[in-house]
Amino acid sequence: MLMLGCLVILSAIASQNAFAWGTVGHEEVQSAAVRLLAAQNHPLTRYFEKNTATLKRLAVVPDVEWSGRAQPGPSPKKTGAKATAAALQEQGLHYFEVDAFLRFGTADNAVLELPSGEYLKVCDKYRDLLRENVAYVLEFDRNQSDPSAYGTAPWRALQIYDLAVAELRGKAYPKALFYLGLLSHYVSDLAEPLNTTLNFDGRHYPIPATGVYDAFERRILEEPRVASTVVEHEAEAVLGGKGLDGLTRARIVPELLKLVDNGQNLVDPLLKAFSLQCARAHGSASGRGLASAARDQAKKNETSQTQSCEPPVDAPTATALVRAFATSTLSPTGSEDDELTVQQAAVQRLGMAAVAVARLWAAAYNEAERPAVDGPVVLTSARICSRVMRRRRVHSSTHWAHWQPKRRSTNFVTVLWPVLQAMLISVSDFFWMLVGTGTVFTSAFLAHRTGMGKPCPIYLAIHET
Repeated sequence: MLMLGCLVILSAIASQNAFAWGTVGHEEVQSAAVRLLAAQNHPLTRYFEKNTATLKRLAVVPDVEWSGRAQPGPSPKKTGAKATAAALQEQGLHYFEVDAFLRFGTADNAVLELPSGEYLKVCDKYRDLLRENVAYVLEFDRNQSDPSAYGTAPWRALQIYDLAVAELRGKAYPKALFYLGLLSHYVSDLAEPLNTTLNFDGRHYPIPATGVYDAFERRILEEPRVASTVVEHEAEAVLGGKGLDGLTRARIVPELLKLVDNGQNLVDPLLKAFSLQCARAHGSASGRGLASAARDQAKKNETSQTQSCEPPVDAPTATALVRAFATSTLSPTGSEDDELTVQQAAVQRLGMAAVAVARLWAAAYNEAERPAVDGPVVLTSARICSRVMRRRRVHSSTHWAHWQPKRRSTNFVTVLWPVLQAMLISVSDFFWMLVGTGTVFTSAFLAHRTGMGKPCPIYLAIHET
């Protein structure tokens, strides 16, 4: 039954989004990164190409399984909807709202000046920056004193990088593949400009642009689907014939901050372009646009936020709006580059993400002392779904031994095992729920006793460790 449920999820996400870049965006970044490795005959290429389907599936696991939302629609973080503790813990690992710590326009490349050391060592600095910027932050109806509330994606990427290096050194290649596949997700999220700003969905834009988040990162890439070759060519152009080696662990967070900084000049133009298309589709002379209409309707329904990022118009009008937005011309703030369309900007950001991912993969391989990575196809997509869903409930390493299936001969026991598994799943779930609860409380107790993270907590409890 569990496997059947996973297959249903897999078929659903094949054509619909998770969140962040959506299924298409994350898969294309993963594929383009592998192509960059292949173009340079990197030793990881052969193993990755054997596991192309597995890598693509891993690219969306943090959104689909871990963030508490296997169905399309606004994420819990974006809507304030109820979510599990694990999902709430995961959500802050996908973004980094840098304008919570600085006001843009005060200095060029200000993001590059943000602290980039180990998070627990720089967290107090971020707390001070947040306190200095509190007047601006409060404009977004946010009142958090904990800087990690505004995202920690760069350090999440660093954490998973370290885990990948450890598995490569230990020659546990299936586990290393798991972490390297996950790594691309968090890096890609940082390449999405709207994932790095408090005004992520345009609700606080002078002319509200509610809906821009879903339109930019998903719909313009999926309706119709952007061609894989387009993202691959963009990644090659971004790399510019340079090698992938040279990145060290000490430079990972600064490089990710650079990726964030390069996208900041797109934030305001994207909000402006979507707001304009909303106003046109709504036929509003005042320019209030569809976003305001949706917000007014939400107030009438006694809801604090809009129920969907979709404009409140019929489907054909909504589709036309997104297409018009995709072809809108942007003039990136402070950029001397030629103008580009919204869709071209999205593809450009995906290309930059692919280069960053490939460089991190190469760095992990080098830091692990360049092992002879090879092996068979380790998992099917359905098995990935089964294992990550189970580990998400457990929050421990208990199931690591089951992640790489052993070869078994076909006999009476192996034939009946799926039936027995389905019969015992409820008992198993109850047992692992107790184990998981004990693990969480034990970890919290030890952290309290040792003072770990006490001055500045960060949600880095990856669900597999």
